Amino acid sequence: MNEKIEKLKQSIQKDRDRLQKLQQHLKEKEDKLHELERSELLCSLNSIVVEGFDATEIIQAIKNRDTGRLYALINHQKEEEK
Repeated sequence: MNEKIEKLKQSIQKDRDRLQKLQQHLKEKEDKLHELERSELLCSLNSIVVEGFDATEIIQAIKNRDTGRLYALINHQKEEEK
């Protein structure tokens, strides 16, 4: 009987170890995903700046959910291109 208990304890510990490794692996993958998302966002932001838009004003308008200001910024840029 004691042997069965020990085997079960070992099995549980082995499962805990595997779970911990899986959790660590999942965290690393999530961190990598966030890093890639941030990188993509920065590339998008850089392309906005290259096109001549005022990225700071656009970001502020988005944060404030000010669609009127956002449209005004975009339309102002379009008018300057003409």
